[in-house]
Amino acid sequence: MLQPVPALSSDNPPDNLQARLQIAVGKALFDKLWVFAPSSTDASDGLGPLYNARSCAGCHQAAANRPVSGSRQSPQPLPKHYLLRLGAQGKDQPDPYLGFQVQGFAYPDLASEGQLRVQDLPEPVPGSDLLRHRRVLEWQPTHSPGPDKTTVRSLRRTPDLSGIGLLALIPEPDLRAQADPEDANGDGISGRINRVPDAIQGRLATGRFGWKAGTASLEEQVLKALHRDIGISSWLFPDADGDCGTRQPLCRNLGNGNSTAQDGFEASRVATDALVRYTRNLPPPATVAKGDRADLFQHTGCAACHRPAYRIPFPDGSLREIQAYTDGLLHDMGPGLSDGLQESGALPSEWRTPPLWGLSRRLDQGKGALLHDGRALTVLESILWHEGEAASSRQRFLTMSRDEQNSLIEFVESL
Repeated sequence: MLQPVPALSSDNPPDNLQARLQIAVGKALFDKLWVFAPSSTDASDGLGPLYNARSCAGCHQAAANRPVSGSRQSPQPLPKHYLLRLGAQGKDQPDPYLGFQVQGFAYPDLASEGQLRVQDLPEPVPGSDLLRHRRVLEWQPTHSPGPDKTTVRSLRRTPDLSGIGLLALIPEPDLRAQADPEDANGDGISGRINRVPDAIQGRLATGRFGWKAGTASLEEQVLKALHRDIGISSWLFPDADGDCGTRQPLCRNLGNGNSTAQDGFEASRVATDALVRYTRNLPPPATVAKGDRADLFQHTGCAACHRPAYRIPFPDGSLREIQAYTDGLLHDMGPGLSDGLQESGALPSEWRTPPLWGLSRRLDQGKGALLHDGRALTVLESILWHEGEAASSRQRFLTMSRDEQNSLIEFVESL
C-alpha cells in the first residue's frame, strides 16, 4: 500500500539522532555567509575569488524566482538568483577567459565579470492573437579581453530545491520506460535520458539534475554549485580558484582558504556531507490540485511530459508516491526556447521537464518567473512558449474554449 511522503522538517525529522544533528549542521552551512581568506576562522573563509552569492540561501532563498521584467526603455538589473551560463559553440567547454558562468561579485582586488540586465520584448504567438515575451539580455563585461567570440550565453534562474532528494529515488527503469527517443509510438513526444559523466562514480550515468539534466547525482550538483557560485573548494572540486577562467592569471593567483582543518580544502568532507544530507532531506511541497479538470491536463498532452506521479522505494522498504509532475527526461522544446548552448549531451533546444510541484506556493509569493530564464510571468505565457515536442499540446490548448483554458490554468496554478 502506498504511503504519503513525509515532510522532513524540524517538526518531523528522521528518527536517527545523528542524522538529525547532521541535517541541522547542513542547514547552518546552507545559510552560512562565507568570507574572503584569510580570516579569523578557517571554517568560514574561502569565498571567491569570483562568486554569485555568499551563501547557498543567498540564491535559494524565499525571495528567489521573483519576476524581473525590464522594458526596452528601462532594462532591469538581474538579482543574484539568476546566472549567465557560458559555453563554447558546439562544444561542452567553458569560456577560456570567464569559465562556465559569469560571476557578478569578486574579491576586493579583483573586478567582477560583469553586470547583467534584462529586457522583456513582446512578440506574437504563431497561429494566435496572443502575445508572449522574449527575454533579451544586456551584459556589460568588465574583463579585457572579454569572452571568446564563439562563446554562447544562456540565462538561468535558480530552481526550487523542495523535494529534490526524492527525484533521485525515481527508479531508473521507470525513467527508461517513459523515454521514447525515436518516437516509436508516433505521438510526437520523444523524451530521452541524458547519459552524462558521473564525477563521483567515474562512469556514465543518468542525468537527473540541472536544467538540462547535466548532473547525475545530487552530491555532485550541490558541490558544483558550491564551487562555481560561491568559490568554495571541496574533495570533488579541489580547485580553490573556483570558476576563474584559465586565462585569468590574477584571479587564479589570489590567496585561498584551504586549510588542514578542512582536509586541505575550504570545506571539509564532513561539512559537505552535512550540506548534501540537508539538501537531500528538504521536504516536498504540498501539492493539492484544485478543481475537477485534471482531465484537461491529460487531454492536452501536458501529462505526457509532466507525468503526475511516480512510486519510489524508500530505505525502509515501503513504496510511496510523489506527485512531482515531471518525467525527468530531455525534450526538444523548439527554436523559441533554444539557448544555443550544447551542454552535457543536451542540444540547445533540449530541456529536462521541470517539476511542477510547488508552483502554487511560488505564485502565491508573487514569484511568477517561469521557464529556465524566468521570461514567462504567468502559466498562460509559459504554455505559449511550448514548441517542438510540445507544439501539439499548445495547439490543443489554443483550440479549447476560454472556460476550459481557464480551468486548465487554475489546475496547473494549484500544483
